[in-house]
Amino acid sequence: MPIHCRAISNQTNPSQLLITNDAELYTKATSKGWTPLEFAAENNLKTSIQWGLKHTGYVSAKSSASLLQYAAEHGYEDLAQVLINAGTELETKSRLQVYLASAEGHAATIKLLLRSGARFEAREEAGLSPLCWAFQKGHETAVRVLLEAGADLSATTFEGRIALSQASQRSSEGTMQLLLDNIAEIDSNDGSGWTTLQMASRMGRVSITRFLLEAGVNQDARGAKVNEQGEDWGTPLHFSCHNGHESVIKILLQAGADPNSANVHHETPLHKAIKSLLDTKAAVELLIEARADIEIANDYEAMAALFLAVRAGSAAKIKLLVETGANLEAKSSQGFTPLFEAVDRKDKSLVKLLLDLGADVEAKSDRGKSVVALASHLHQHELARFLRVVKSKRRNPSIM
Repeated sequence: MPIHCRAISNQTNPSQLLITNDAELYTKATSKGWTPLEFAAENNLKTSIQWGLKHTGYVSAKSSASLLQYAAEHGYEDLAQVLINAGTELETKSRLQVYLASAEGHAATIKLLLRSGARFEAREEAGLSPLCWAFQKGHETAVRVLLEAGADLSATTFEGRIALSQASQRSSEGTMQLLLDNIAEIDSNDGSGWTTLQMASRMGRVSITRFLLEAGVNQDARGAKVNEQGEDWGTPLHFSCHNGHESVIKILLQAGADPNSANVHHETPLHKAIKSLLDTKAAVELLIEARADIEIANDYEAMAALFLAVRAGSAAKIKLLVETGANLEAKSSQGFTPLFEAVDRKDKSLVKLLLDLGADVEAKSDRGKSVVALASHLHQHELARFLRVVKSKRRNPSIM
């Protein structure tokens, strides 16, 4: 039986394992580059590896480090102990064993590695610390082990994300509570300029959003920081509305979120919900119910909500806004009404919808161009004919 097969089957009798050169345990690789000891590691065969390490006369730094990484990643504590006892170096240039164990949540293996001298502040090549990975993956027990070992809660990744932001996106309430019990500035933003609450809102984390608000992330009056801006995107409500997280939107509004808060582009949460390509009709309804101003225009094209709904091609949102009282004749910075935008989209169904809702077919841009002229300019001759017919019927109701 080949030595690789004997390693897999845990046949540890020296007469079975030994071949001409004991070093073959490390050096005789398969076509895929696997040595017998690596085969044994794959099967967590501590005894086979222990015997092999004892009888080869040396420990290959490259092989043993690779095996220890494998043991850490898969939570093979006994195997890791064997390799550490054999003198395996705890850290290599790239993949760090304590990082691997933390990313997979193997708390017992983390404890072993830390007791043996591994550094909890070490990072892998992407810049993520073991603590950040444990937070991000929601491994509560692993987080607790690292915190008890002295891991720094304020330590950031190379991307600038603090551990709390990572946890708000993926972790459990238990992990969040652990963080809130230990961290100093729970409402600080990360390197991206987003706060913890914004991260949770963006990801649709219902329980975490509620948990953060109730736990006092907004340390002043309740709702004081629920409206905090995050770089150019806006407030937590902007994030949740853009992604259509209905339950999160309700929680934020109940906590005092301002439905008319504008970001640096003068976009409100309503603008974000309407522009979204996702199904955000429920978000629009919630905002309207919360008295969102449907006539606020953004600052770069002076487009109000209805204009944006036409641009997004959403018939449902158009109907909802018009039923709420949206101005069908409000103009953009270019002097166009929503009907012009529908013609520009070459979308006859939206043109017909707006006309049925009462849009003025006689409307002209600030430069005097009509919707018929625009359709003709775009070579939409059928649409131009349709508009002429509508214009004629409206001028002469008796011929209808």
